[in-house]
Amino acid sequence: MAALCIGLTAPGETRGLLPPALAALAVDLFGAFGVPVAVTPQGARLCVAVTGQTETTPAALPDGWPALPAWAAAAPRPLTIAVDGPAAAGKGTLARTLADRLGLAYLDTGLLYRATGMAVRAAGGDPDNPGDAEAAARALDPTAIEPDALRGEDAGDAASRVAAIPAVRAALLDQQRAFARQPPAGARGAVLDGRDIGSVVCPDAPVKLFVTASVETRAKRRVLELRQRGQEGIESRVLQDMKARDARDSARGVAPLVPADDAVVLDTSDLDRDGALFGALALAGARLRAGPQGMGGPHTS
Repeated sequence: MAALCIGLTAPGETRGLLPPALAALAVDLFGAFGVPVAVTPQGARLCVAVTGQTETTPAALPDGWPALPAWAAAAPRPLTIAVDGPAAAGKGTLARTLADRLGLAYLDTGLLYRATGMAVRAAGGDPDNPGDAEAAARALDPTAIEPDALRGEDAGDAASRVAAIPAVRAALLDQQRAFARQPPAGARGAVLDGRDIGSVVCPDAPVKLFVTASVETRAKRRVLELRQRGQEGIESRVLQDMKARDARDSARGVAPLVPADDAVVLDTSDLDRDGALFGALALAGARLRAGPQGMGGPHTS
C-alpha cells in the first residue's frame, strides 16, 4: 500500500500485490480522488495498479464509508450487478453478500429454473420436453418457491435441462428484467446471479462479474455442501456430473454459459468467502469508475 501511495507522485504505473480487503479499500479511495486504478486477481491476492502524476479531484466519501464504497453510493440508480458462473463457483454466496453489503435487492435466477424443472418432474413430465417445460415456466409462482427444497443435485440437473429450451427462457426473462428495472422495497439497485445475466438478461448492467473456479475445487465444495445438509455426496460422482453439466450449459444454443464480452472474471479457487467479496468489490469499483471505455472483452482486471 505504501508503494502505491508513493507511486502517485511518480510518472507511469505503480503496482502492488494486496490482500482483497485492502485492495477493495485502496481501489475505492484512489478512485474517489480520480486516480486511474486497475485490478488483476492473482490467486488469493489482487494486483492493484495506479497511474501517478494524475490530476486528482476532491473525494466525496458517503456516510458509512468504507462499509458502503464511494463508487456504489455515487452509481446511477438503479445499479444492476450481474453475477454469472458455473455451479459451485461461489457466485450465489458472493451475490448475496454483495447485495447485503451494498444495500441492493437480490435475485437467485437459478431458483426459477430449478423450480421449473422440478415442477415438470412432479407432474410426471420430462424436463427435456419443450411443451412440458414451457407450461411449467408459465405457471410458475415465484412467491411460492421454497429454496431449501431446490438445492439438491436433481434440481440442478432438471434446471440445466429446462434452461436449454428457448421458450422457457423467454417465459422467465421478463420476471428477471422487471426485478432489475424496479428493485423491490425501494432498493438502490439489484444483484442478479445466474448463467446469462450479463450476456442476455441485463446486457446493459454496468458491472458484470463472471465467477469461476476449477472444476475440482467446485466438486469438493458441492460435496461439502451436500454433507452439511445430511445428504450423500460422492466426490467422483459429483465431479463427473459437474463436468457433464458444464459441457451441456456451455454448448447449448440458447444463452450458453460464457462470460459476457465486457465481464470481469473472478476465480475463487484460492479465495474464501471474505476474499471473494472484497475481490468483487475491488473489481466492481475499478470497472464502474472506468466506464464503457474501460471495457471490451472478458477481463481479469
